[in-house]
Amino acid sequence: MVEWNIFSVLFLSLYLLQLLAAICLDGLNMERLRSAAGDVHTAFDGFIDAERLKRITSYTRDNTGLHLIQRIASDTFLLSIILFGGLSALDRVMPTDRFILSGTLFFVSLGLIFYAFGLPFDYHHTFVIEERYGFNRSTLGLWLADHLKSALLSVAITALLVAPLLWAIQTFPTSWWIWGAAIVIAGQLVLSVLYPVLIAPLFNRFEPLQDDNLVRDVEKLAQQAGMRTKGIYRMDAGRRSAHSNAYFSGIGRTKRIVLFDTLLESHDRDEILAVLAHELGHYRGRHIVKSFLIAAVGTFLAFYVTSLLMAWPAVNQAFFLDPSQACPALFIIGITLQRAGFFLRPLAMALSRHFERQADSYAVKAVDKGRPLALALKKMASHNLSNLTPHPLYVRFHYSHPPLVERVERIDALAGQLG
Repeated sequence: MVEWNIFSVLFLSLYLLQLLAAICLDGLNMERLRSAAGDVHTAFDGFIDAERLKRITSYTRDNTGLHLIQRIASDTFLLSIILFGGLSALDRVMPTDRFILSGTLFFVSLGLIFYAFGLPFDYHHTFVIEERYGFNRSTLGLWLADHLKSALLSVAITALLVAPLLWAIQTFPTSWWIWGAAIVIAGQLVLSVLYPVLIAPLFNRFEPLQDDNLVRDVEKLAQQAGMRTKGIYRMDAGRRSAHSNAYFSGIGRTKRIVLFDTLLESHDRDEILAVLAHELGHYRGRHIVKSFLIAAVGTFLAFYVTSLLMAWPAVNQAFFLDPSQACPALFIIGITLQRAGFFLRPLAMALSRHFERQADSYAVKAVDKGRPLALALKKMASHNLSNLTPHPLYVRFHYSHPPLVERVERIDALAGQLG
């Protein structure tokens, strides 16, 4: 059910081109991995041997294969819904004709449909792939509880964002895009504030760190970075996975530093401090604020383009949509912009990698010339079975951090400059 006009050609071209590009990138990445089989970089001597490299190759291959199957299946499912009138049919069966309520139910229903579609793939990843490589610590009951809470949370967040957006469309027919962008940005800010104290505790337990010496050292690092934290917490990440990490989150009075229990168990004090110094380097460099401002500009631009497309008759004509059915058209435009945005990802990833290098540089100066950070990265690469040889083009599209070999070499070089 598609009429061939300029918009339908644009939509289908972007949709299929993005899918093909993503598949090709995965193929290039796997070919690069196969060509490097058995070749362990000297920077990782003592941490990754030939046998470990085989395991890394196998783990990356299994994850890529699952990701590829899920991508093709989900894209085919979504395209079928669009082409065969599924969006209009869903909009028509909403139990009310009230624009805001029916539109909110429309987007909530779509979200739940696609959430359910992804569950079998997540199950396979958790209980087959992660289990096979010794990472999974979750139980079926815990997995089900997590997904139930995630689904309910998604419904709540979707409703709280979509309802005001539809109100703006109804109330301000020509300038709704300004209000819509402002609503989304405000929602992101509120979620950033609430995440550490209301959302994260739904899934994990957070306890104040009991190691007084480590707490004192972390507080000293935070003070050096100019950060006033409201707490340093240990998170029970090990209930679900053996992967390790650390992060800080929140804004204002909800700001806190979080250490995975798996990180505390697998790394020594200096390595933990180095990992945290890297995270604090983001705060020192105002990377979160800069990223948020850039994203805000992008949000306003995306909403403006959406408003132009909403007023273009070719959008409704392309998929035989009733002009009064604003929600299906809004969804299709969103998918179109998402597909187009994929080809801008190298810009966003390049900026992210730039920020990561700056954070590494800060950590090198903050903790023993970066030696503990390099050691921590080598340990995590071995423990997490990280791909050491990603294809450069894949890195451009998908890596928010520089590849591990590049990071370790750069940290060693910076340490050498510091003497």
